[in-house]
Amino acid sequence: DRTLLEPNWTLAQALAPAVTGGARLVIFRETDLKLAQRRSVIEFVQRAVMPSGILIAEGEPEFAFETDIDGVLLPVGEEIGAAKALLGVKKLVGAIVSTIAEAESAASAGADFLLIYVDWSEPEKALRITESYSRIGPPLIVGEDVPERLAAACCQAGAASCALSAMVMSGPLRTDYIRRYAALIN
Repeated sequence: DRTLLEPNWTLAQALAPAVTGGARLVIFRETDLKLAQRRSVIEFVQRAVMPSGILIAEGEPEFAFETDIDGVLLPVGEEIGAAKALLGVKKLVGAIVSTIAEAESAASAGADFLLIYVDWSEPEKALRITESYSRIGPPLIVGEDVPERLAAACCQAGAASCALSAMVMSGPLRTDYIRRYAALIN
């Protein structure tokens, strides 16, 4: 989220140290930009993330196809099968889900991974939610901004990984932060 960056920082400048630190998957959102602007920004982000990281875009499968990135993250209700047909078997198609029924539907449609957003103000409840979603099948990414102190417990509850945003975008020591965080969840 570029709006979380310090003035004069670009997404590419923020993401390169995060990838160096061990971030393996970057979700490009920036869906508020016009298409031409979004294409321009993702070119710079691609250089910062690839080849050591995986870059997917939230939103339209066509955008992921046109920019030749690693996949797409679809909002609830989007057609997973059509996205997989467009992108091919080597690209990832994930689904943002907010109910167990949506997660089961996305899994049965062939989603490669699921993303849920959990409120971490009640950690025990958040971990129970994580555990229930993790039983569905595809790898589960839990977000957003899982506190460091809960990262290991989140993965023990079944999450494949944790999604970070503000904690990475607003911090000056991204490489060190990601290394420390990655050590907690690996």
